Amino acid sequence: MRQIADFFNLPHEANPTSEMTISISRYEFDQACDELAAQNVPLRPDREQAWQNFSGWRVNYDDVLLALATLTTAPYAPWISDRSAVSRSE
Repeated sequence: MRQIADFFNLPHEANPTSEMTISISRYEFDQACDELAAQNVPLRPDREQAWQNFSGWRVNYDDVLLALATLTTAPYAPWISDRSAVSRSE
C-alpha cells in the first residue's frame, strides 16, 4: 500500500514503529472483539496480546489506508473510512 501512496504522493510514515498510535482505539478494538465473541467467533484468549499484535501490524498501513480512503472517497466502513474526509451520512 505504501507504493500506491507513493504513486499518488500521499504522505505517510516511511518507517512506522509499534510505539506509534493508530486510528483504531483500544476501546473500538474491544468492542469489535465483544461483538465477535457474542457471535461465538473463536478469539485469542489473551486480549491484551491480541491488541498488541493488531496495533503492531495496523501501524504499518494505518495512515496509508486512511489517505487512500479519502483519495477514493470510499464509502463508510467501520475501521476504514469513518476517519477519512467522507462522513458517515454521505
